Amino acid sequence: MACSGASLGLVGWVYFKATENQTPIRLDIEGPQYWMDQTSNRNFFSGLLDGARARNQKIGIYTSASQWGPIMGSTTAGSAYPLWYGA
Repeated sequence: MACSGASLGLVGWVYFKATENQTPIRLDIEGPQYWMDQTSNRNFFSGLLDGARARNQKIGIYTSASQWGPIMGSTTAGSAYPLWYGA
């Protein structure tokens, strides 16, 4: 999936900041009230992953089952990356 303009811009900014300190990007997937519908959320998330991969940026994901489900549904996108799991 192609990285959208919004996610590409965000990844570019975060990549710039992260490479200053050699810091992995931690994608925080929580707060369903701040997200849109699951399809849009999955597309945005996939765009973030694509953009980070294109820059060889290290990625980690922070979420919990109670947050992931309402926001992303049953997608397994991002499952190849380290998970920082919130209880």
